Amino acid sequence: MREPFGPDRLQVLIDLLVSMLAGAGIPSEATIAAVERAYDRYAGKPHPEPPGETVIRTDKLLMGNVVSMWCQLPEYCDSNGDSLPLPLNGPAPSLQALLDTAILQLPSASDPPTVEQVEAWLTRRQVVQKTEQQTYERLLDYFPSSSSEETLIPMLLDYLIEFAHTAEYNTRYGGGTGRFLRVAQTDAFPVDQIPKINRLTHEHGMEFLRLLDSCIMAEVDDPAKTNGAETTNIGVGVYLFARDPEG
Repeated sequence: MREPFGPDRLQVLIDLLVSMLAGAGIPSEATIAAVERAYDRYAGKPHPEPPGETVIRTDKLLMGNVVSMWCQLPEYCDSNGDSLPLPLNGPAPSLQALLDTAILQLPSASDPPTVEQVEAWLTRRQVVQKTEQQTYERLLDYFPSSSSEETLIPMLLDYLIEFAHTAEYNTRYGGGTGRFLRVAQTDAFPVDQIPKINRLTHEHGMEFLRLLDSCIMAEVDDPAKTNGAETTNIGVGVYLFARDPEG
């Protein structure tokens, strides 16, 4: 397995999964056989490894704002709510105008990147691609933390652990509810209406998360509150999930 894979976090993930599987009465032999079949199916497949780069936290937040506003601001979307392709420079809608708007929404961006840096980050992370008309079309609705698979492995384990921890907690204590509260779930939602729900999730979810992020980081950045105080790991997320009910 490729390093660094985080053996401590990997063990935490396995512990949580086994807790749920054993609690459901699934024998270890069945679990081990399923894992072996999965590795036979997926191991050895090639994965692209673009070069890594360093992006400071403030710029990551700024890029997240750029992408989320591209998804939701009316002047950057067509009549169907899909993001418009954008030229690099010029008045709105353009990447430069979008960056300027995002900077206004993030007062902590005291030394913001140029639009050329933004274009490079978005392209390298495959968030955008350049069209024949020399504009940029959006491919992702979020900004990945890294362009390097090497650094994504620990982050992937962290994400899986959070979901597994939530599922294990809710199964053991919450009777199916608890830390992760779904507002609704249906197997009969019309696919062509998913963009509408996705826009609502981005519009109000990102506003909520930016507020929480400011509050959380204000506490962390205040030495008077953190010096000698008991601390813990916290995080908040808002997202929409959709899957084929036949899948």
